[in-house]
Amino acid sequence: MKQILFLLAILPLFWSCSDDNDTKKPQVEIITPADGDHYHPGETISLQVLFEDNKELASYKIEIHYNGDGHNHKSASNSQAAFEYSKTYNFEKGLNRYELLYEIVIPTFINELPVKEGEYHLGIHCFDKAGNEREVYVEIEIEAEMDV
Repeated sequence: MKQILFLLAILPLFWSCSDDNDTKKPQVEIITPADGDHYHPGETISLQVLFEDNKELASYKIEIHYNGDGHNHKSASNSQAAFEYSKTYNFEKGLNRYELLYEIVIPTFINELPVKEGEYHLGIHCFDKAGNEREVYVEIEIEAEMDV
């Protein structure tokens, strides 16, 4: 009889724990830039991102990397340097919605070489407090400076 009473006493604890189990990924919407936007070295990328989670946001990462995986089949050049960007930030505790406004300046030179032209991926990674992750990417193009 004591075993049955013990089981009846602890069963609600298991049910309440399962309600707290957050398996839903946060939502991420890149408002700007749009997929396919074009930029030139020295210009600023205005980033606007909306983050939402059903419980609590934890952190996000902004990254930009060259899309040098063979899509355009051009030979690599040692006379240009690929632009790479990576920064991670934590959200304030308790937030479940946040709108990010952020600016990234595209350098004109990296290690004394001009920035490599071509397609780049701009990615946003978002983690919620439970560790669920969402990744969203847009493709941008960096073109040579226009002659004026």
